[in-house]
Amino acid sequence: MRKSWWVLLLVALLLAACGPRRVVVAPMLAVQELRRVDAEWAVKLRVDSVANVPFDLSALRVRVDLDGVSVPLPPQSLALTLPARGTETIDLRVTLPPAAVERLSAARDGRALYYRIDGEIESSKPSVRLLVDSEGRISAVPGVVDQFR
Repeated sequence: MRKSWWVLLLVALLLAACGPRRVVVAPMLAVQELRRVDAEWAVKLRVDSVANVPFDLSALRVRVDLDGVSVPLPPQSLALTLPARGTETIDLRVTLPPAAVERLSAARDGRALYYRIDGEIESSKPSVRLLVDSEGRISAVPGVVDQFR
């Protein structure tokens, strides 16, 4: 009887040690919208988390490759809480290089443009720096000049 008590206690302690784990995975970034605003372009980035812990995002340093044209986005200081398995958006303003504007103009007929986002995103809680690498495509919004989704 006494031996089974210790075995039962040992099994209970081992199971307690195997509790839920924190999964810290880099969020996915996507271009949700790109539209001309005067001489600049407004970029709306969607940030999707697959992690089971929330992130307090503090900085974003990324570069977008738009159909072969490099578009460095200005580094951003953030004060954004990304919920566990949640989604948020980040609004940026950028001056596109002439080659990128030419590619967008040529895509007004509905042709999709492929993009790739790479760089890093920082979180203050948990304190981590995560590398991001995402890709996708955007197309012109029908009937709206200089707007892409």
